[in-house]
Amino acid sequence: MLKIPSELAQAIQAGECVLWTGAGIGALAGLPGWHEGLTCAIERCPADAQPQLRDLLTQGRLRPVLAYLRRHGLEAGLEAHMREDAPPIAGAEILAKLPWRACLATAYVDVLRRIFEAEGQAVEVVTHREIHRPTLRDEAGGGGRPMILPTPPSGRSIRADRALFELVEEVARARTFFFFGFDIDDPDLAEILELLGRIGRGRKHYALLPYVTEAEAEELLESRGIVVIDPGAHREPAAALVALQQAIWETEGGPSRTRADLAALDLARALAEIPIRGDFAADAAFTCDLVGVERILAELAEAVEDELGLDEEYAVDAFGRLDPSTLLRLGNVYLAHGRAADARRCYQAVRERGSGREYRSIALFNLALSAAAVGRERAAVSALRGAGAADRALALMPGRLDLEAVRAWDLTRLVVGGRDRGTRERVELWLRALARPVGASDQRRFNVEVQRASALRHHGLQRVRGGFSDGQLFGVIAEPIPGITLAEALGEGGRMEMFRALRLSMALLEALSALHGHGMIHRDIRPAQVVLGLDGPVLCGQGFTPLINLRRPTLRHLADGYVAPEVLAGQAPSTTSDLYSVAAILYRCLSGRSPSASIQPASAFQPGLDPRVDEALALALHPEPGQRLSPRRLRAELAQIVSVPLLLVSRLGDRPA
Repeated sequence: MLKIPSELAQAIQAGECVLWTGAGIGALAGLPGWHEGLTCAIERCPADAQPQLRDLLTQGRLRPVLAYLRRHGLEAGLEAHMREDAPPIAGAEILAKLPWRACLATAYVDVLRRIFEAEGQAVEVVTHREIHRPTLRDEAGGGGRPMILPTPPSGRSIRADRALFELVEEVARARTFFFFGFDIDDPDLAEILELLGRIGRGRKHYALLPYVTEAEAEELLESRGIVVIDPGAHREPAAALVALQQAIWETEGGPSRTRADLAALDLARALAEIPIRGDFAADAAFTCDLVGVERILAELAEAVEDELGLDEEYAVDAFGRLDPSTLLRLGNVYLAHGRAADARRCYQAVRERGSGREYRSIALFNLALSAAAVGRERAAVSALRGAGAADRALALMPGRLDLEAVRAWDLTRLVVGGRDRGTRERVELWLRALARPVGASDQRRFNVEVQRASALRHHGLQRVRGGFSDGQLFGVIAEPIPGITLAEALGEGGRMEMFRALRLSMALLEALSALHGHGMIHRDIRPAQVVLGLDGPVLCGQGFTPLINLRRPTLRHLADGYVAPEVLAGQAPSTTSDLYSVAAILYRCLSGRSPSASIQPASAFQPGLDPRVDEALALALHPEPGQRLSPRRLRAELAQIVSVPLLLVSRLGDRPA
């Protein structure tokens, strides 16, 4: 008796199984399979090629023979031996009596159609090019009469057709394939296996394959999730169908998983463009529609509840139906939107599930970022060390440095502290990641700018010692600056007393003048880049090329209000745009908010503010770069306000001439 797995029988019973037939289905109409057809077709090939082609067939290498015929335009001879004008044989009708969700056919499409029509079933033969996006979903009209979809004759066509790829992906992840009429060396089966390899693991699928060794069966299960059913004595398709029908009658039905699996597929597709590593994913994750993602998650949870027969009293964790890569991507979306706790749940689920080593290592790395996002420094350091030990590609520190601290993290950079193993000297690393690697020319520009910056010494600028990059991850090694950032000191909506804010801005302008005098531009001045050290404010985090690009949504978001309007419009950063950023910091310190498109005077938010500050800020924040003050001129204006208070100015103005 042919042993049919109960899961396959249940899938067929529920109408969730898709039949994919090979050339062997021709036996249901007395027609030859690939081996017989190719053997006859070789007789029409050039005489000098025939011995080699026959040798290939003897070895079971049908693909190169078929490719030769197609390449040399000899398919007519093959088609002559595989005509589809024979009526179905007795027993073929069982195929049409089974409730297939749909049928895909690599050959003998008319044979399939005639089998169904002989049983009174009106089937629709639809090519994948006749419909925009084939699907088997009920809500999309895919739940009507049976559909037969001829699949392309070559792997190149399959790989190039996105619509067909998505249909096969839908079935592979949310339904069950039953491969029928194939041999292990069938050229069509080889193309199908390549396609499934691109899609990745989904549900378990089944294939009725004769003459398969145990090693080959294990490989198919391990690499493609296909369970091989040995037909035993039922090697003829008609006999196998009888045994299949009997097994279905004897199998009790089970719950449907399709709705939940389709929701999981929808989520995987929605997140497919987001990298699985958190720092590389920041830009794509930040622009992802979180509301839409959570709507799919809610649908998934509801579907799982229905599948398990639970009521509203039970909370369903839908994460269990998501594959590790989708969980990592989902966590990155949560992290980019400031929901570190939800991100941590996703990463922990990957760690606890027993996923592959790569996924577990990246999940640990992403856990470090989620810990850093909420200030859990010890957890962040521990996770970064563990990730680096598990996978050298995740070790952010150069080999000579030991990781000791995590200073700060946002969507654009990670700041960590380390110690040189040789000198035991402490250093600070500013690490920035790009979504895609850049070319050699951009890497050279980065290295040149870092070398130039390392030659600059100024007490108001963080000293740069060197840098490194691999084209996607860029690191700047600098001296550590004890203190807190200006962003931390101000908090949400906090303000600063006028004279303190003016002195801070004057120190930043002095440092900026030194930087510009050295032929460099900062490009990324904002409160998070200013450290309030023991000896005054220090400007850190210089934005070297190609890291600072305002087309990056994360940088545009974090620098909102501190970027000059011409830079937002696409112009290159300049000395005047750096000045604008320092003036914006002063405005933030005085008003409690960053300047917007319509900038109100700072005195509107801090009564009693010297009106000369409003005048200076109006010039420094002028929308036209040519109308702004220079850093030296603005510093002189602020120094005048500090040294000559408004009251003294008023008295001097009252003196008689």
